[in-house]
Amino acid sequence: MATLTTIPHTPARTTVGLELRALGKTYDGGVRAVRDLSLTLPPGQLLALLGPSGCGKTTTLRMIAGLERPTGGEIHVGDEIVAGGGHWAEPEHRGLGMVFQSYALWPHMTVFENVAYGLRRRRMGKPAIAERVPEVLDIVGMAGYENRPVANLSGGQQQRVAVARALAARPRLLLFDEPLSNLDAVLRESMRLEIRTLQQENGITAVYVTHSQEEALSMADVVAVMNDGRLQQIAPPEELYARPRNRFVAGFVGLTNLLDVSVRQVDGDTATVRLANGALTGAVSTRGHGAGDTTTVALRPEHLTIRTGEPRPREGELELTGELVSSMFSGNIIDYFVRVPGLPDLIRVQDFPPRTAAPGDRVVLTARAARCVLLEDERRDGASPCV
Repeated sequence: MATLTTIPHTPARTTVGLELRALGKTYDGGVRAVRDLSLTLPPGQLLALLGPSGCGKTTTLRMIAGLERPTGGEIHVGDEIVAGGGHWAEPEHRGLGMVFQSYALWPHMTVFENVAYGLRRRRMGKPAIAERVPEVLDIVGMAGYENRPVANLSGGQQQRVAVARALAARPRLLLFDEPLSNLDAVLRESMRLEIRTLQQENGITAVYVTHSQEEALSMADVVAVMNDGRLQQIAPPEELYARPRNRFVAGFVGLTNLLDVSVRQVDGDTATVRLANGALTGAVSTRGHGAGDTTTVALRPEHLTIRTGEPRPREGELELTGELVSSMFSGNIIDYFVRVPGLPDLIRVQDFPPRTAAPGDRVVLTARAARCVLLEDERRDGASPCV
């Protein structure tokens, strides 16, 4: 892996790197791509916009870049409003750098010419360009490639050139539009580390659009999950994974068991809930629910333990008994799928080798009640839990 060099960095004068206020985009025909999106990103942090295709994340990025005009709300970059409230700054006047999914390099130009292109458009003098281009190429590990035609580079090398071009003008905000989707799995992983290291070491404020939860969780300081144009939840990766807000976030970010429950008793900010098969949990956070409400509990497969033998109910634990239907070995993890009487879907458990049970065995599953996350949304009639 190439060694990354640090860009000279001037501390930000503002406490806001990017702010979106009730941002919206409605296309002709009434299609609402983005709906009342509000968030604030401090300087020097990386925000990942995560969601399925058509959720509005790329439209949001294009509005930040100035490639789409919002139909509502405001965009602030640093202490400047660039869109909304009667203001509109053209893309070249926003002080942004952008790395596209397709790299968007000029195939007939050399590496030097590609990186220098934007600087020439900004009327930077030749001596300054001659100094700046090798500097940013060294930062991304491409020193010595100045005269190489970009058409002769590998996909990973072309991506580094695209990053160097985006960095060349010292942008105050760096935008990434699914930049690694065209790379193979091994190269994607190494490039994730390189981009994250570069961003952290140089204090660059960045917005990174992806549909990959792995990229979002591993690279971002904060993740914003979107669906149907709406912001579902925004939180640091660890909090997002451990405390999903609703069924969509719980099911989209990581693997999870979604179990329909009814709230039986509330004591302060904790509750006791009952599953469809009659099993009770200990204290879980109420998330605003009251006694008698029906909702869903999210329980990650790795938070369950599996064993053979007799049940041993303990205070503060959820315990389920069932039959092991199948298991899958995938190296460092074994996935178990268990049928629990009274529950409509198989329960998924992840554990480390060696296998502790075989298909057909009677098994006991346990989890700490604190690992059961009560979701905010009400249970929908006809909705079935999924794994």
